[in-house]
Amino acid sequence: MFENRAAEDLPILSHVTNKSLLALPPGKRGTAVTNPATGELLGTAPSMNGPDTAAAIKTAEAALSGWQELGAYRRADILD
Repeated sequence: MFENRAAEDLPILSHVTNKSLLALPPGKRGTAVTNPATGELLGTAPSMNGPDTAAAIKTAEAALSGWQELGAYRRADILD
């Protein structure tokens, strides 16, 4: 899939928290994302620090009950 691409041409993946993307700041190195079966480099994800992680967890916990109330079929529609 990405075998012939240079590392700088691979996608930079983002975390989503509270409906917004946590992007990799310019000049900051992220974490390599690889296919565990092949070792192929798929892209780079932003590295999150403690406060970033705590904020993401707090947001997820706040959204959980509303997400559960939607039911499985509605959640599947949203994710599709």
